[in-house]
Amino acid sequence: MHFRILFAAFLFLAIYSPTQLAAQCYTTFRQDGIDLYNKGKWSAAKAEFQEAANCKSDKPINNDLSSWIGKCDKKLAEARERDRQRREQEEADRLAQQQAATTRAADDSFWEALKDGGIADCDEYLRKYANGRHASEARKRKEALTPVPVKPSTPPLTTPATNSNTAAFRDCSECPLMMPVDGGTYSMGSPTAESGRRNDECQHQETVTSFSIGVYEVTVEEYLRFADATNGHYPEWLEKGNSHNVETGSSSYYKDKGYTRNAKNLPVCGVNWDDAVAYCEWLSRKTGKKYHLPLEKEWEYAAKGGKKTRTFIYAGSNDVDAVAWYETNAGAKPHTVGGKAANELGLYDMSGNVWEWCQDKWGAYPNCTADNCAGCAVLRGGSWLDYDNYCRSAFRLRVTFTLRNVIVGFRCAREGQ
Repeated sequence: MHFRILFAAFLFLAIYSPTQLAAQCYTTFRQDGIDLYNKGKWSAAKAEFQEAANCKSDKPINNDLSSWIGKCDKKLAEARERDRQRREQEEADRLAQQQAATTRAADDSFWEALKDGGIADCDEYLRKYANGRHASEARKRKEALTPVPVKPSTPPLTTPATNSNTAAFRDCSECPLMMPVDGGTYSMGSPTAESGRRNDECQHQETVTSFSIGVYEVTVEEYLRFADATNGHYPEWLEKGNSHNVETGSSSYYKDKGYTRNAKNLPVCGVNWDDAVAYCEWLSRKTGKKYHLPLEKEWEYAAKGGKKTRTFIYAGSNDVDAVAWYETNAGAKPHTVGGKAANELGLYDMSGNVWEWCQDKWGAYPNCTADNCAGCAVLRGGSWLDYDNYCRSAFRLRVTFTLRNVIVGFRCAREGQ
């Protein structure tokens, strides 16, 4: 019996040499490591590969353990990084939720203190929380408290209804009413604290020489005198063959807003930059004076009241409803020029009613990070379709020179007084 056991052990050792045993050890641990790696158990797989490395063999079957261990380390590092990012995101989400809760509480508290107040209280809330939880409620209350404006009983084309400055003049019977503006230096743009401010409004000093500017936006009656006299540059809504033509076209785009030849005192619209410039050149030929569209710096200087400049956000007031037809009070349509209060120079509708073309191309302000747009024109003042923010005196809108739209018109300027 003992002999047979000793013989079996001798036979085993004779058949399986130490080298073969080491190779079998290596192969087993290596394969176990690969199986664990493929199951995503990289820490256990790494341990198996390290065990395989401990198997001594002169002729290993496939000595790629360093590569496998490296793969495991990479996977483990990736897992640790994902775990770190997850923890960071969870913390960021927690802080965001905490901040949102704090903001909601402050919003609610602020509105609770103001909700029974007047228009000024509604404005104060909207300046701080323009998109707040109670913004819609604030706008509705403000609208309910705002008196319904009364249209002037007579067309305001001879003298401004509420203008105490008697210096307004016409160069001819068909010319627009003009207001002299003394030149000066002022801060163009908006202060950083102004509600709604955009990054293209960097404040800087500009100087303008004395000039004159239209008391009103150019009206349908005034503009059609020019178009009929020259048989050209008709607004889009009277252009022959145009689908928007209110007399012959299929579209009611302009007709629905009240535009006809008889809408004499509405601000003209549907004219592009070239059309507006052509009208100014026609006036220049008629009068011998140099009419032009306002330079952007002239437009803003006049909107802010010239030398009487104060810190009004809109042209003549901090109360947009007092001086502008805009999205909230316009009833989705333009209005007769001069229907709101004038600014300090006696100019009407510098805020709201229709956007107004400027003479010069769009340019970035000094020390301003806003992108330039060399091929763009400039519109100012906002319109009956826009939010109050767009009606600010400092707001700038860049568009193509060819734009024609129911919300775009212009007023004239001229050299000298």
